[in-house]
Amino acid sequence: DGLESTLFSGSAKVVYRSSTCCGEDPPESIDAVEDQNDDAKALIEALGGSYVDVYDLYDYDDILDGTATFDETHPSKENCLTINLMTLEALDQLDGSPCTSGDGGGGRS
Repeated sequence: DGLESTLFSGSAKVVYRSSTCCGEDPPESIDAVEDQNDDAKALIEALGGSYVDVYDLYDYDDILDGTATFDETHPSKENCLTINLMTLEALDQLDGSPCTSGDGGGGRS
């Protein structure tokens, strides 16, 4: 109840992004991360928020070969940009804004 009332007080718009693969101690932590993501998705969607699923951007093999992260835990620059755009697009959808679609804002032609 404390988290719900904090997140959804007043007219706040909530966008929650999932955790990426694979946790602090893969592969043992993968199930825990997936369970956490499932619980968060159920809560956020039940309360009318937007859940951004970034878990499937890469998997454990991508981490091992060095293409997904810069330190075997945190997303690479490219993946961070993708995650940020996905999050902004979800916020735009909640807010009814065309910002990330290229159709609006700024008063420029």
